[in-house]
Amino acid sequence: MVVAGPAGAGKTTLGLALASRLGYAIVDLDTVTGPLARFALEQLGVASEDFDSPSGRRLRGLRYDALLDVARANLDLGLGVVVTAPFTSEIHDEVAWSEVRTRLRPSAALIYLDAPPDVLHERLRERGEPRDRSKLSRGPLAAAFDGAPVRDAIVLDASLPVEVQLETALQALTRPAGLPQTVLR
Repeated sequence: MVVAGPAGAGKTTLGLALASRLGYAIVDLDTVTGPLARFALEQLGVASEDFDSPSGRRLRGLRYDALLDVARANLDLGLGVVVTAPFTSEIHDEVAWSEVRTRLRPSAALIYLDAPPDVLHERLRERGEPRDRSKLSRGPLAAAFDGAPVRDAIVLDASLPVEVQLETALQALTRPAGLPQTVLR
């Protein structure tokens, strides 16, 4: 399964809770690619945490390729996997999401964490990570996408306690195919 959403939504927190409950591996974008991406940005003369810079955006495809390759290697070993990353370009584009699912498994589920911009802003401020500085400096955080995510996405309110998100996600993952997406607000 893929846990996606904007910075500060709690992707890693929910991903870890799901992986722990299900006995799955966790494959997180920042963990898999962060150190090498930061080094590459430094070598390009960019602040090591500025993934939103033009150079950071150019690295995006490579980062996601590495993430999906690691996830697929675990799947090929028969392990369940929870992948955590923003997937900003893929979550509202059926074709792009289909390509991600093809790289993982056709049955890959998308869990999208949604939160109001003020909640995201406050979480990033509290987190205090260097990687969040450029996002915070631009003012109020915008939503990660305009419009609804792909039709089969499970949408959860990221401002709710992680235990509630976890139980709702697990219930939604067992719903029959074809039912509307879950929205918890």
